[in-house]
Amino acid sequence: MKKIIFFTLLLLPPITNAKYVWQVCKNRNDIYACPESCKSPRDDVEVDFKINIDDKTVIRQAFVKSKLKDSYSLSNCKIADKENWECGDGDVSFGYLTTRDKEGMNNNIWYSYFEEIDTRTGKTYQDSIHYNCGKYRLFK
Repeated sequence: MKKIIFFTLLLLPPITNAKYVWQVCKNRNDIYACPESCKSPRDDVEVDFKINIDDKTVIRQAFVKSKLKDSYSLSNCKIADKENWECGDGDVSFGYLTTRDKEGMNNNIWYSYFEEIDTRTGKTYQDSIHYNCGKYRLFK
């Protein structure tokens, strides 16, 4: 019986990677839970992270059709553990423009947001808003 189980396991395709499926949300409050209302515009885009707790560094990797397309080192990271961390510059002002960006992991749910705000009016430029999240999914 043990031999049959062993050989059956050998025939199964190996799981070689696990990534977060990129999804787009309509508001910033949704990114922390990544509910069903957040949709993936492309099922072939995933993100993954290389996290070094000791150095407080996080590298985000973007994949399209399982091929690495981009690798980026995040800044100003605060890391509790590999499933709970946050990076970003927060609010940075340039004259009448303030950019706000954060990226992190909350209980193994990835989130990211970017906004540009006109400091004279307090309004957010709608074309600049990016609210993203992702849940862990195994890929082969």
